[in-house]
Amino acid sequence: MPLITLTTDFGEKDPDLAFLKARIFQEVPGAQIIDITHQLTPFDTEEAVYILKNSLNFFPKKTIHIIAFNSEITPDNQALAIQTDNYFFLAHDNGIIPEILGKTPFKAFKLSVPIYERMLSYHIEAIKKFSTDAFPTLFSEEVKELKKINFPNPVIKYEGNKVKQIFPRVIYVDHYGNAVFNLKFDEFEQYRQNRSFKIYTDFDIFEKLNQAYHDITANEPGGIAGKAGIHFNNFGHLEIFVNGSNQYSGGANNLLGLTKNSQIKIIFD
Repeated sequence: MPLITLTTDFGEKDPDLAFLKARIFQEVPGAQIIDITHQLTPFDTEEAVYILKNSLNFFPKKTIHIIAFNSEITPDNQALAIQTDNYFFLAHDNGIIPEILGKTPFKAFKLSVPIYERMLSYHIEAIKKFSTDAFPTLFSEEVKELKKINFPNPVIKYEGNKVKQIFPRVIYVDHYGNAVFNLKFDEFEQYRQNRSFKIYTDFDIFEKLNQAYHDITANEPGGIAGKAGIHFNNFGHLEIFVNGSNQYSGGANNLLGLTKNSQIKIIFD
């Protein structure tokens, strides 16, 4: 009974997702399907990497991860079957896989999918092949090097030999409107060197990190939606949040103007 995850940019309105699931259930007996998300923003590779990197690597060994993002097959976007020691992937040569896997060794094989078609019908045969011990011999063309993407790092300014300022950028806005930045905790501490700091947005100045969302009390005087906090989230990324935010009160994205690619400033004293 293969465990299969699905991550797509299909949304939930169109029939593509239902078609894919129906084919899997028909032709792969006992398959268990887990939906990661079908709301990937089309062509936002950085968002896709953030979601996938922080979810796929926690599944049991031999899980099959199907990633249908920017999934039209073109000469520059080939369909791939990928094997690591722990997982199998069906994806595309669009830069996502090297970012997700990091230094994890893998083998990648080209799938024979007609150009300019989406890969929906071709997932099934690949899934069947994943379940055999002869997996590497079932694909004719190994791909030795995959495309890579160089996402911009935070801009850094020095004063002498120490970091004086950092300018992180929003890479993802979550379901609550929280703004996630391209700065991780270990990087922050390395630059900080036990100094005090101030973090500037267009509307707020933060001089300390919150431990949790509830540090900022929601729906009480001084803590109503509009009062922001800042911390490092479960995945180690800097995050600005508004506790108690919802579609009516607004989140950090619209109350503070922190949308994709917005930049903030960190100054170390």
